[in-house]
Amino acid sequence: VGVPLWAFTVQNEPHANTPWENCLYNHTEERDFVRDHLGPALEASGLGVKLLIWDHNRDDMFARAKTVYSDAAAEKYVW
Repeated sequence: VGVPLWAFTVQNEPHANTPWENCLYNHTEERDFVRDHLGPALEASGLGVKLLIWDHNRDDMFARAKTVYSDAAAEKYVW
């Protein structure tokens, strides 16, 4: 019962600075969070969902991807 999930993102629209609570990781902070915390926790959960990075417009996409995918320990958790 519930909503089936196939994937989720680390943070929604990382450049959106709003008046409510935000998760504003930069490139390296997102990489480190995925590598050191979220990736291992998601893997251990056995949920089988994919993890996506950079949930925003195409601007900055390549720089973000390069930072995360150049770290093998982080890259293994990202779809």
